[in-house]
Amino acid sequence: MKEVIIIEKFLPIEELNLLYGATDLYTQTLEWKGFCLLVTEAMAAQVAVLAHKVQGCGEIVPYQEFLIPSRTGYYIEESYLGEIDVEVRRDKIILAVENPDLMDSYREQGYHLRNFFIRQF
Repeated sequence: MKEVIIIEKFLPIEELNLLYGATDLYTQTLEWKGFCLLVTEAMAAQVAVLAHKVQGCGEIVPYQEFLIPSRTGYYIEESYLGEIDVEVRRDKIILAVENPDLMDSYREQGYHLRNFFIRQF
C-alpha cells in the first residue's frame, strides 16, 4: 500500500511543488468547489486528478470518464451538499493503482491542458 498524505495546513509554494512532484494521484474530496485551484495546480504538475463531475472541477478535468458522478444533492442553510459515493471513489482509486498506463495518459492530458491555457492567456 502506498502512503496517503492528508494536508490540513497552508503550505508555501516551494513545499507544494515538492509534494506534487512526489504525488501519483490527487483526489479532490469536496464535491462542490468553485474554480478548483488545487485541481489545476495538480494537473499543471502532471498529477492525475480524481474529482467530482460537477461545476468547477468537472469542467476543468479533461478526462471525464474518470470523474465521480454526483448521486444526489441538497441545500442546507444555502450551502450545497452532495452525497458522496465512497464506493465509487474507492473503485476509481483502485483503477488508478492497477492501471499505471491510464494514469500516465491522464497526467499528460492535464499537462497539455495547462500548456493550452498558458498559450491562450
